Amino acid sequence: MAGLNSFSEKIVLIAGGYDKHLDYTPLAKPILDNVKSLVLMGQTAEKIFIAVKEESENQGKKIDTCMCETLEEAVRLAKKAAEPRRSSFVFSSKCKF
Repeated sequence: MAGLNSFSEKIVLIAGGYDKHLDYTPLAKPILDNVKSLVLMGQTAEKIFIAVKEESENQGKKIDTCMCETLEEAVRLAKKAAEPRRSSFVFSSKCKF
């Protein structure tokens, strides 16, 4: 998650992948602090979504989130979310945070 802190503005994040049965709760705060739109995919999509949702409710913050079935769909949605200001988007595969 250190990569999220390297951008000067909020980014669009594509995250998810194979479920390694990790605790995704620690990811929620950095995501809320650094991500404007979250695109989730793979087996971990729901787990990451729940962690971010719970943290966003605790902080009273909102984040645009969507879940995708394919990488192609995730990239298309991330590109759309990055417009019109051409925000950066990051792809974090396999949940190696």
